[in-house]
Amino acid sequence: MGVAVNIISAVLKSVVGDKIGNELTNEVIGISIDGVSEKGIDRISDFINGEKAKIENIISKENMKSIGISEESIDYVVAEIKDLLLKVEITDEVLRQCKYDSMNLSIFLWTEYCKQKNSHIECESDIKKGLLAVSKALVKLMRESEAFEKEVLIQISSSVVDVNTEIQEVSIFLKKEFNKLDNNNQRILNILRMLLKQTQNLNEQMITKSRTQEYADKWNENMFLNDFDERDERQGTNVKLSSVYKEEHLPPYIWKDNKERENLDLKNLLSEYMYGHYDNKMLLILGQPGIGKSTLITWITANLAKRTRNILVYCFASDLKEIDWKSGQLSKIMLKELNLSNKELNETVLILDGFDEINIEGDRGDVLNKLYWELIKEKRIYKFSLIVTCRENYIENLHRIRCEYITLQRWNKKQIQSFCKIYQEQISPKRITIVIDKILKNQEILGIPLILYMVLALDIHIEMDSSVVGIYDKIFSLEGGIYDRCVDNKSFANKHRISKIKQQIHQVSREIAMWMFENASDEACIPQKEYKKICFDIIQKDEKVGNDFDNDVLIGNYFKQVVKHLDMIEMVGVSFVHRSIYEYFLVEYIFTLISNKIYKSKEDLAALFGMVLKKGRLSYQMLEFLKVKILKSKICNKQEVINSTFELMLEEGMTYCTGICYKNAIECEMNIFINMLALVHLWEDNCMSYNVFIANYLKRNIEDKLNLKGDRFKGVDLNESYLSEANLCNSEFIRTTMLGANLRKVKLVKASLYEVNLINADLIGADLVNITLVNSSLVNANLSLANLNGATITKSNLTNVNLNGSTLISVDLCDSSFLNVDIENATLRYVKLVGTDLTGTDLQKAKIFENIDLRDAILDESQVDYLSHKCNLLSSKVRLSKGEKIVSYKEYYNTKSSIN
Repeated sequence: MGVAVNIISAVLKSVVGDKIGNELTNEVIGISIDGVSEKGIDRISDFINGEKAKIENIISKENMKSIGISEESIDYVVAEIKDLLLKVEITDEVLRQCKYDSMNLSIFLWTEYCKQKNSHIECESDIKKGLLAVSKALVKLMRESEAFEKEVLIQISSSVVDVNTEIQEVSIFLKKEFNKLDNNNQRILNILRMLLKQTQNLNEQMITKSRTQEYADKWNENMFLNDFDERDERQGTNVKLSSVYKEEHLPPYIWKDNKERENLDLKNLLSEYMYGHYDNKMLLILGQPGIGKSTLITWITANLAKRTRNILVYCFASDLKEIDWKSGQLSKIMLKELNLSNKELNETVLILDGFDEINIEGDRGDVLNKLYWELIKEKRIYKFSLIVTCRENYIENLHRIRCEYITLQRWNKKQIQSFCKIYQEQISPKRITIVIDKILKNQEILGIPLILYMVLALDIHIEMDSSVVGIYDKIFSLEGGIYDRCVDNKSFANKHRISKIKQQIHQVSREIAMWMFENASDEACIPQKEYKKICFDIIQKDEKVGNDFDNDVLIGNYFKQVVKHLDMIEMVGVSFVHRSIYEYFLVEYIFTLISNKIYKSKEDLAALFGMVLKKGRLSYQMLEFLKVKILKSKICNKQEVINSTFELMLEEGMTYCTGICYKNAIECEMNIFINMLALVHLWEDNCMSYNVFIANYLKRNIEDKLNLKGDRFKGVDLNESYLSEANLCNSEFIRTTMLGANLRKVKLVKASLYEVNLINADLIGADLVNITLVNSSLVNANLSLANLNGATITKSNLTNVNLNGSTLISVDLCDSSFLNVDIENATLRYVKLVGTDLTGTDLQKAKIFENIDLRDAILDESQVDYLSHKCNLLSSKVRLSKGEKIVSYKEYYNTKSSIN
């Protein structure tokens, strides 16, 4: 639908429907109401309301009477016209067919009216008169409104979603006939040309563009805590990243799974991926928060200039958040999202930043392997490199990923000294009072570049036992922290008005982080409208903060403006300058609430947990931050309170004590449960008194098809629990007892089970693909029809297990007990049975039994003849069980041959 017709629809619906004001404008025209477009929205709303009044006047009783409609028919005629306008959609095509003529439009409306009435027409003459009056008003709205041309169309065309092909067609037609047109039609042509140009420009802008220049620009920009207005006489010193981040500051790295050796040739390594190679390559760069992964990308774009024009940089959270990472042909879908083709990737370097910042179900390593095979090995692209960055601890089973990977390390002492010296020289004559020796003694923390920079820039005094959280506590302290160093225009030398409202600003930061956690945890960005709403709520509570409070908050310099495109609409949001700062303020928010509620009733504390943990999932880093704060606080000895509160929640329900019926209640219930399982383990020496409550909770909720993916069960008693069809993928079970549990069709894909008791468990039809099971017991367990492909089951007891009809392909069963196992109709292919005792297991019952590794396996004599034609037992060096005696097969074979 064209822009002009959108306006007409808006006016009509505001007259005959229930929508009014901004709500109508936002819904019909598709413009988002935020800080940037509010002024335009007001103009559009004013225009719509003005034209609405005109249309309402046209169909008013007084006007209907004036155009000759009989008084007794007026109410009926008005009601019929309103009903028709509500049902009929006036499109660009309709107006073109009507040649923008009011008489033709009235005929169209009359025809539509007749269709609806099935030729049963009352007050025919009066209704025709009314429709003609309305048609004249609509055409006048289309052609003659100066406000429509100069204000409304310009505002709407900058945000309209549609690529208005209709406008282009009309424009081409009118251009040919321009000299024959009257003034009104010539005006329409000029408007259409303007809209066509703007919509074309808009669509060019909305295509996802590489962020290479965005990253490259940071190289010569001021660092976020040294970004001052030059005109301010009290300004601090501006420091550019390029001035302090030298080549010698490239972080050390560990190559793949090497244990000790740190490499210092990162430039050479990256150069191999930038140019000078002929084979496709892929590199995964891992590192803890603040270690410099994104800064490294900036360095690449600025310093490896030979290929800078062919470096394409994108962010997972901003550019690839809509991808279904479980889908097939993943690279095809991803490149379509980025508007790239295989041909365009030839001789390029594609860098994808922040793999940890998106939510992926299952093993992230699988996604990396898909990209590796589809982009690197299939040879559809040549001379191509793919680089992915990700935080540590977010990829399980690193040894299984196909690409090369490195882990960035903290700066060593030499690099720390160099950075401190260069930075001090940059900010001279200001002297940093921090003693370099104290920094070097805290290398574990201050070797993280982001932390070291913030400590230097803010002149933070550190303690010997500092942690990342401890340093953030000092940076954002209400006494002597960042707020007390602010002055006008972002300076940190003298007191500023915000030092008087620092508590409110600190609270805004926490509430912003909480909003992000619940609504945008991947992007960690808050829309301008929501940001202002939080600030406004603070103003309402405390008038002394002033009306400019939303701008005061940003003076602290740990926020940044973010421009993004959503459904073809440009949005402005606010984000923290680094993700770890968002995580810190979220933890601050949650920790403060827990500390205030922990001394109240269990019901109050349960209500708090329910409200705070209902949407987002606590990440690894959040839990690490929270653990440090807990163990160094007064609530470190309150594990019994936490346990008893969790017991109450397990008994009553996770959301019960909130007293609120949440939308998507089951999802909220599971989110809280998963977060609580993680949270209770933060207390050391946790007594696990709630184990029986967990089992009961699971039994009650299993009908909801539990999705407990990624949970961590440690020391939990799940004996005889009912977990049929539950989703426990990627979960971790440590010393958990599941004796006799009902696990039919349970999903345990890539789950890790250590020292788990599964004796007599029912695992019929279970999905155990790529499961890891170590030092566990499955005695008498029923795994018939189960899928164990890719499973690793080592040092475990599978005596008397039922594997009837199950599938075991590429399974590792080394050093396990496989005695008297029922493998009737089972498929065993590429199975490792190294050192495994197979005594009593009838191997002939297997549907397929081939490519089996039997080195040092223990067999009985009944299995030997069957296996002799399938496996080279002699070279396999199997062992033979003869009663109590274990002999090598070679010894048995030689003895048997001599007898024969």
